[in-house]
Amino acid sequence: MKTAFIVGTVLALTALICALLIIPRRLAINKYGPQTKFSHQDWMSDSLPTGVSSTRQKMIRDLILYVLPGKTRSDVEELLGKSATHVSMRRYTQADLLVRERSTDGSWKPFPRTGTGYYYEELDWDSIYPIGTEQRNLSSEYAELLPNSHLEMLIIRYDTNQVFASWYVAGSKLWPQVVGREGRRTFHRQRSKR
Repeated sequence: MKTAFIVGTVLALTALICALLIIPRRLAINKYGPQTKFSHQDWMSDSLPTGVSSTRQKMIRDLILYVLPGKTRSDVEELLGKSATHVSMRRYTQADLLVRERSTDGSWKPFPRTGTGYYYEELDWDSIYPIGTEQRNLSSEYAELLPNSHLEMLIIRYDTNQVFASWYVAGSKLWPQVVGREGRRTFHRQRSKR
């Protein structure tokens, strides 16, 4: 009788721990879905809303499994638009953010960029695209209140022939589960050794 109680308690605690670890992650993964077919027009017109998954996020699986493989850099830019460059992603310094100048037409000039290196350089990217904010297991009303909603960036790398080689999403660790086993084959935080 005492052994049955102990076994029952251990099983109940194990189930509770599993539920606490797995269910929130599964709910967050579901916020990226359902995954849909890639559409150039939808990709280009996505406003990247905060607190809900964006159209771009919902197309990632199809994009990396069926659209990008075999595509060259110019093919990718034709589909996804022009990528930011390392020059345009150069880091800011504190002093850069204090400079506010107006153009002759009265609009604000962009801040100067005099920092060292470029944003996301540790990921060794060739192309980079914003895809939306990280989806957390919170209702959208609370997600909007979080000051640290992370913008997710799709990182694309090409091989020496400028053909799609690998991808990564900076800003969330859930993407390998969202895209499945087949999508994980080309999912790498760092560039593969050439």
